[in-house]
Amino acid sequence: MKTFLYTLIVITLYSCSATRQTATPAEIEALERIANSKTFYIDSDWAYPQLTNALSQALTSRLLQPGNTPSAISLIGNGNFIRIKGDSVTTHLPYYGQRQLQVGFGDRGAIKLNTTIQNLKVKTHKDNSKIFEFSADYESEQIDVFIRIFSNLTTEVVLDSPSRRPIRYSGAVKPLGQTDLNT
Repeated sequence: MKTFLYTLIVITLYSCSATRQTATPAEIEALERIANSKTFYIDSDWAYPQLTNALSQALTSRLLQPGNTPSAISLIGNGNFIRIKGDSVTTHLPYYGQRQLQVGFGDRGAIKLNTTIQNLKVKTHKDNSKIFEFSADYESEQIDVFIRIFSNLTTEVVLDSPSRRPIRYSGAVKPLGQTDLNT
């Protein structure tokens, strides 16, 4: 019985470790090129707002499309993006969340940055992903941006502000080609 149990444990541990995917050298090199150039484009597929009771009540009142929940909203078909070009950032990201403080007036349905990056920090995580942290001014508020690019070129983006609840986006990154740099 001990032999059977030992064999079962070894097989289980081996099968669990075999499912872990490590980045290939080509994936790591592609990620390094994107990170070093600081010139890339992110298209998000999903938004994950921080769920509060008020947001949940608002979004469950038939405002969401089928397949969406108050805590996971599909952005497929939505023209959202983050474009990083050197020291500038341009975004158009829909904001689903709760305002904590009303600052200014204007279009509040999306976060539309078109400004200079402040306090940029780029780090390499132990799983070879790249983490970009910076701040950007948006009208009368400051947005803290955290971008994590994984070796398979998927992304996690978190936007945080003193006047809004944080929101997370997931998607994919693409390098900007020379023809895209002027857009």
